[in-house]
Amino acid sequence: MDAVPPALRAPRKLLFIVGFPRSGTTWLRALLAAHPDVAALEAESYVFDDRYLNHLEATWRAERAHAAAGREPFALSAILDQHEFDELLRRFASSVFDKIAQPRPGVALVVEKTPTHAHHAPLILRLFPEAYFLHIIRDPREVYCSTRAAARGWGRFWASEDAVDVTRRWRLLLDDALAIAHLTPRYRQLRYEDLLTDTPGGIEALFGWLGLEHDTALCRKIVEACSLEKLRERWSHNPAFFRRGAAAGWREELARPELALVEYIAGERMQALGYELAVAPRRKPLRLRLRDVVARLASGAARDLQALADGPLGSGGRRSS
Repeated sequence: MDAVPPALRAPRKLLFIVGFPRSGTTWLRALLAAHPDVAALEAESYVFDDRYLNHLEATWRAERAHAAAGREPFALSAILDQHEFDELLRRFASSVFDKIAQPRPGVALVVEKTPTHAHHAPLILRLFPEAYFLHIIRDPREVYCSTRAAARGWGRFWASEDAVDVTRRWRLLLDDALAIAHLTPRYRQLRYEDLLTDTPGGIEALFGWLGLEHDTALCRKIVEACSLEKLRERWSHNPAFFRRGAAAGWREELARPELALVEYIAGERMQALGYELAVAPRRKPLRLRLRDVVARLASGAARDLQALADGPLGSGGRRSS
């Protein structure tokens, strides 16, 4: 593969890897980052998440709604227009991407991997309309097994052992990520299981889609360098991060009640994506019905308490005799 002189290269592209955590996003990032013309941050940046730009965006929307209701504009909305605000956010994000690219000057592609950025694609595309999105999807049964294992060890501060919680969040993120296809033609999805079956062919197709120079020898070299064994060595600080990487390990790990929960919540989407159901529950699982009853009772109790707080006694008044 002949190197292209920097002066003749096209402007740098920007790729966002999205997908539910524990779906192979880190492995996919490693495969792409192994290309000599790609720069990628090993960890998540969360730059468009609620910690940073989406927090500013939410505040901005609230200020704009305040002004649209006929009230006096305040804070940044009294100083900046929409274009100026967007430019501030764009500069912030661009400085992050420049920092990611710094170790490899002149690269053709910067890869950012924050799985939950799927929720913020409209904002990303408003600031970077030419951005690419690569959406990796994994069987939610396997995702739950991997998330539960993380919750019992290295990921206990963020992961959950609750099958209902994990599967509902998987479904929500899936829907938001699939919707990106309606926002830009530069969206591509792939299943983790398909990439696992033919990794060289998978990354060769991705390099072609992204316009990166490649050949079969390079792809095979990258696959070897990013084997699970090599990645575990590289992640010696947390070797448990990479599990077996299996496509159907859930068959050995999930009890039937858990399997029924995952398939009841995600079954329709699983079938649409080509995942065959194992138990295909027709009725809502008992655990899910009990959970919904508890949620309704809690919601009703919260409303009653709020009503008491808003009433005469709750507001400091006295009941008349």
